[in-house]
Amino acid sequence: MKLKKEGQVFRITLLGMCLALFIILNFASFYITPSIKFSFKSLPIIFISVVFGPWHGALLGLIGEFFCQLTSAYGLAPTTPLWILPWVVQGLIVGFLFKQKNVKENKVRWIITIVIACLTVSILNTFALWVDFKIQGYSKIFLKLNIVGRVINSVVSMVVNALLIPVFFEPLIKQGKFETSND
Repeated sequence: MKLKKEGQVFRITLLGMCLALFIILNFASFYITPSIKFSFKSLPIIFISVVFGPWHGALLGLIGEFFCQLTSAYGLAPTTPLWILPWVVQGLIVGFLFKQKNVKENKVRWIITIVIACLTVSILNTFALWVDFKIQGYSKIFLKLNIVGRVINSVVSMVVNALLIPVFFEPLIKQGKFETSND
C-alpha cells in the first residue's frame, strides 16, 4: 500500500509529525507498574510502515525510541539497544507483511499482522527486561510480576491496536489516498 505520489517534503513532514506523535504518546502512557506501561506509541510506527514501507517504519522506531530512552528516568544504559530493537522490528514486520498481496483488502489479515507485530514487541521487551534483571540484579519476584504484567499488557495492546488501525486507514482507502498496487 503506497501513498499516492506526493512530494518529498510531504514525506519528510509526515515522518516528522509521526516521530513527534510517537514521543508524545510515550509520555502520555498509562503506567501499570513502574516498569510496565500501556501506550499507543506503536500507532505512528504502524501507520508509517503501512504508508511508506518497512524501512521508514523501522527508522521511526529507532529514532523515536532512542529519544524516549534518552528522556526517560533510566536514560542511556548498556541495554538501551535492546529496548530500541522491538520498535525497529515492529516497523519491519508491519511494513513487510503489508506488502503481501490482499492484506489491505482483508481485515483479518490486518488484524493478524498487527497481532504478530505487537506480540513481537512484547517478547522483545520482556527479553530486554530479563537482561536488565541479570545485569541489575532485580529480585526474582519483581521479574515474575513484571512478566505477568507484560503478558496482560501485551494482550490488551494487541486488541486495541488491531481494532484501531483499520479504523484509521479505512477512510483513507475509501477516499482514494492509497494506490491499489502492492509494490
